[in-house]
Amino acid sequence: MGQTQSSISENNNVGAEYEHLKHQKGGFRLRDELSNLKSDLDALMTRTSSITEKEAREAREKIISRFTSAKSAMKDFASETGQQVHEGVEHAADYVQKRPVQSVLLAAVVGLALGALLRRG
Repeated sequence: MGQTQSSISENNNVGAEYEHLKHQKGGFRLRDELSNLKSDLDALMTRTSSITEKEAREAREKIISRFTSAKSAMKDFASETGQQVHEGVEHAADYVQKRPVQSVLLAAVVGLALGALLRRG
């Protein structure tokens, strides 16, 4: 019964952790998920010679869950990044439409600066 109680408690912790992670920003969530996955894999590797078949199954399920969470975090991060890029492109297009002369001058300055940097490298 102690093992069952422990499993229920662990499942509740995983659920609370998932809810917390849903509200984090994409990049931080992804970093945390990958860090958690690495920790779980490191812990499993140090215990591989002394674990039972049941513990191995539980570890496998936990790692699969971590991979699923990391995959979800990567999708969220990619979506968030894509949205930010799209907003940046829209902002740049608006700026160019409102200030065409300044935009051309800015592009020329940036081009000259990049050209100078590339010639040195």
